[in-house]
Parts: sequence; C-alpha cells; structure tokens
Amino acid sequence: MARALALAPSRGQLRRIAVEYQLLGEYGTAIRLLEPMTTAIPPDAEALRDKGVCEGLRGSTATAIGNLEQAVRARPGLLSAHISLGSLYESLGRPDAARRTYQEGLGAGSRLPGARPRRRAPPAEARRVAYERRPRNDP
Repeated sequence: MARALALAPSRGQLRRIAVEYQLLGEYGTAIRLLEPMTTAIPPDAEALRDKGVCEGLRGSTATAIGNLEQAVRARPGLLSAHISLGSLYESLGRPDAARRTYQEGLGAGSRLPGARPRRRAPPAEARRVAYERRPRNDP
C-alpha cells in the first residue's frame, strides 16, 4: 500500500485501489484509503458509498448505514448507494425502509439536472401512420 500511495494516485485511482483491497477482504485498509475523501468538504459520495459497503462487510452496520445515508444526501442520483443502503435495511429485516430507499433512488434520477423524461411508446395508430409515411427507396 505504501508503494501505491507514494505514486500520488488521483482520487479515482485511490478509490479503485480501495475497492481492490475490499475485494481481498482487507476492509480496514480500504476504509483507511477512503477516509480522506469522505471527510473532505464536500465529501466524495462514491467514496462514502464504498466506505459504507466496507463497513457493512466487516459487520459495522450502524456505521455503514451512516456512510450510505451521507452518500445519498451528497449525491441523490447515486443509485448504487441507494441499492447498498436498501440491501442493508433488507438484511436488518426492515423491508419498508428498503423499499422507500429504492423508490427514492429511482425517483432521484428524474430530478437531476439534464435528466430527460422517459419516452412513451407511441400509440398503435401513430406507429401505423409513421410506418406509412416512412421514406421508401423505390426507383
């Protein structure tokens, strides 16, 4: 780890290194790598999510929930944070809280700047008219 840190990795690279430690089951090391990004102002929502996942995997459920809730507040459209938080609620036998978290995550995407409304399929009549008016390559 010291060698990797000596190369002065970017925030993104540091997060990827932390995820690798998480995959190795080295949750404490991953959390230590993520800590500076989670205490920055403003905190890095993805780092908070990753830290919350690590805390949950090592059994610190209350801390994990706190980190994931903070990630959701910092970036409401970060669906993976909602999913992780909802999964924790499910594992604690709190399906109502999980459902609410999932619904908030799905709804947050439509409220983000630049989000486009979902397209609806045109009714059958409109599809028929569009088909009849399509350009044809007849000579």
